[in-house]
Amino acid sequence: MTTKTLDPSRLESLLESTELLHSSQDLSEMLRHLLRTVMGRLLVSRGLIAVITQANMEVIIVKGTSKISAGTMFSLEQAKNVGMNLIFSIGVKENPIGYLALGQPASENILKDEEGFINSLLGIAASVIKNARAHSQTIKLNRELEQKIQELRAILDFVRGLSSTLDATEIAQLLVLTLSGGWAVKKYALAIWREPQKPLLRQKGINLPSIEDLKPFLKSMSEAIKLKELPDSELKENLLKENVEILFPIPILSATNIINDVSCDTVASLSVDSNVIGVLAFGSRPGKLTYSDSDIDFGVGVVAQAAIALQNAWYFQDAVERQKMEARFQAEQRANIVFSAFSDVLTGAVLDGKYQLNSKIGAGGFGVVYKATHLDLARTVAIKILRPIIGSNARERLERFRQEGISACRINHPNAVSILDFVISTNGIAYLVMELLNGFSLGDEIKKQGRLSLARSAEILAPVCDVLDQVHSLGMVHRDIKPDNIFLHQTPQGEIVKVVDFGLTKIFTNDSESDNSNLSNAGEVLGTPAYMSPERFGSLSYDGKTDVYSLGLVTYEMLTGELPFVFNERTPYRMAMVHIQERPRPLRQLNSAIAENIEKVVMQTLRKSPSKRPTIKEFAQNFIELVKKLTPEESSRVFFDDGKIFLGQSKENWQDSRDSKTDTLSIKITKIDSMP
Repeated sequence: MTTKTLDPSRLESLLESTELLHSSQDLSEMLRHLLRTVMGRLLVSRGLIAVITQANMEVIIVKGTSKISAGTMFSLEQAKNVGMNLIFSIGVKENPIGYLALGQPASENILKDEEGFINSLLGIAASVIKNARAHSQTIKLNRELEQKIQELRAILDFVRGLSSTLDATEIAQLLVLTLSGGWAVKKYALAIWREPQKPLLRQKGINLPSIEDLKPFLKSMSEAIKLKELPDSELKENLLKENVEILFPIPILSATNIINDVSCDTVASLSVDSNVIGVLAFGSRPGKLTYSDSDIDFGVGVVAQAAIALQNAWYFQDAVERQKMEARFQAEQRANIVFSAFSDVLTGAVLDGKYQLNSKIGAGGFGVVYKATHLDLARTVAIKILRPIIGSNARERLERFRQEGISACRINHPNAVSILDFVISTNGIAYLVMELLNGFSLGDEIKKQGRLSLARSAEILAPVCDVLDQVHSLGMVHRDIKPDNIFLHQTPQGEIVKVVDFGLTKIFTNDSESDNSNLSNAGEVLGTPAYMSPERFGSLSYDGKTDVYSLGLVTYEMLTGELPFVFNERTPYRMAMVHIQERPRPLRQLNSAIAENIEKVVMQTLRKSPSKRPTIKEFAQNFIELVKKLTPEESSRVFFDDGKIFLGQSKENWQDSRDSKTDTLSIKITKIDSMP
């Protein structure tokens, strides 16, 4: 085709069209005007304009046919198949930026008359398209820049908020509000866990699965991931049902990355079996907005800042609590020294005109034990005088001692020390009157023997488990199971295993059935830190599983002569951190003669999570069953009959110590001829 010279009327029309093309920076609007103008000049009923986008020539505007739609790739052959035989290049013919395709005009004369006008208009359109694209790119860059500025402002505000608080709850709230507010997301959920404390949850419109289900799911996640990109699984399906679109794991960071250049040798918040300390889940964004790469980068940055702040807050919280605990511990040590000196002068004294203290026979964390005489009955007994209860709530706790004495008397078992009386004297001295035991503690035997055989361990564990099973069935917890509280009572007829010090831990702490205080808040001794379960150090409720953990430690010590943990510092705080953070040494590492299945049974009792530990009944049955199979000759004193465990030469020589109506483990543990 040849380009004809434009007459003045066409020049005027071209000028008008040019002005219209330049009047809009919107590419789609400009192309629609261009197509309408050309189709009107040539009197054609169908046409399209295609423009190169990235690497493809894409149809932008199409009129007069339904066989080609906007958004599809442009094809010369397809255009001709629908009757668009006139093809004009937009821009340089050898390298056009687009095409104008038109149907056949009403006459060849119209085409000849308008050819120069169309070519001139398309030349102008090429420059307008370039300008519109540049303008669009500028707008896009400006929007991205504005978004970055907003994100930087949000991060600045977020960091300012973090710097003003050392409270984990406030940090979590700030994290959720920053991201959900920035993205205008209405549904979100946050879970942060720090064993052994309760998980921190914030949920709005999304119910997360359990923490135990989430941990392995998040373990392999490095940063953030859209849910649809994860492999199929039941957990993924559950999250999709909750309309979760994206997940941000909250990572564990190195202690060296904690802000303020805090020099710490450990971060007490770290979980022992996961590389994350939490997860943040978001639902879909409003409208058709999606989470772009820029959004994800922003989210990951904010979450990382929050992770640092959380660990920093926990570290400072632990440092403060440690100072408080150490100060209280030292105060307790001084009080014990004073009480020990006081107890030495009590020998020969008579309590309430009834009990004469003959000699001091032992001392422990809760008080001093005397051999005494009931003057009216001329009966020898043991009296434990408890440490003075000091503080503003001393009266209240003395009353609690009275109530705990009643509870302790509910334990009616031949292998639990018998409490004969509990008294608060007229001058405020609290003491227990108990049966007098003769012999030595399990702790003494372990020190003497180094380690015990499997059969001997089973012989001691069986009655202890039976006592604790009864205690747990009554809704009670011992709270201070340790070798020194398992007494090997020696009688002329044989040995009787006795569990002592029921309820005393609770008497000397602020524990209650509805409020289980942790070590840092209790203010006094909670028990023996070397034998306490992780949940006892946190603000978590606990049940009989805490006794299972403690008895697991005792069992481990019987079989190896050592505890599974090495306590480099024997302060309550450091010992607490060891129980919470460190994995116990494998039992066979210290005693390779122990079978693997025995090791497995014992190590199950030392799980950090109480839900993963067996009950006291399950532990007893599993351990003693294996001992019977592994050491049939040594353990001839331990055998089964009708699902019950017996100790001794024959079933007939033993007396059932349990109420047959009680649905608990039944263990025969007392010889008839050894009964007093």
